[in-house]
Amino acid sequence: MRVMLGLIGLLATVGAMAYVLNSAILPETQAVLQQQEKVTPEIQQISGRSASGKKVEETYALYADERGDGKLDDLQVSQLDPDSPMQSYFGLQKNDVILVAIDGHAVETKMEGNSDEDAARSAVREAFATSGKLQIQRGDQTMTLPAAGSGRRRASAADSGAPGSEGNTMDEIHGRLHALPTY
Repeated sequence: MRVMLGLIGLLATVGAMAYVLNSAILPETQAVLQQQEKVTPEIQQISGRSASGKKVEETYALYADERGDGKLDDLQVSQLDPDSPMQSYFGLQKNDVILVAIDGHAVETKMEGNSDEDAARSAVREAFATSGKLQIQRGDQTMTLPAAGSGRRRASAADSGAPGSEGNTMDEIHGRLHALPTY
C-alpha cells in the first residue's frame, strides 16, 4: 500500500511539474525563441554578416575606378556571390557602379573625388550594416537602392503600423534586444 501511495505521489508530482512547464515556462520560452527568430537577421546585418555568418565584405568585390589625379571616380561591383546580403538587401548586381553610400544616419560618402579608397569601401559596408542606401548607376540609369517598395528593406513592426511598435533605428533595436527576458 505504501508503495502504491508513493507511486501515486510521484505521478502527481510529475503531473504538476508538466503542468507548470506547459502553462508557464514553455510559452515564455516559445516567445523568446520567436523574438530571437525576428531579430537574428537584424543582428546579422548590424554585425555585417551574411545568414551563414560570413563577413559581408567577403561576399562581393569592388573595383576602384580612379581618376587621373589618383582620387576615386567610383566603385564598380566586380564580383557578387549569389547569396550575398548586398544582393538580397540592396538588390545590387554585378557591374553596378556605386556613386554614393548613405549610412542609416543619412551620412553620405561620395565616391567621386574621394581620396581614401578604404574609407569609401567601408562606407559601402556601413550602408549595409546600418540599413542605409546606395546610389548606383546601372547601365544608363541612376537609382537608389534598396528601391522604395522593393521589399528588400528590413521591415519593422513600425512599418506595418502595429500599435506599440518600434522602428529600426540603432537605439530602438538596442532597446528591443535588451527588453528580452534574461534567465
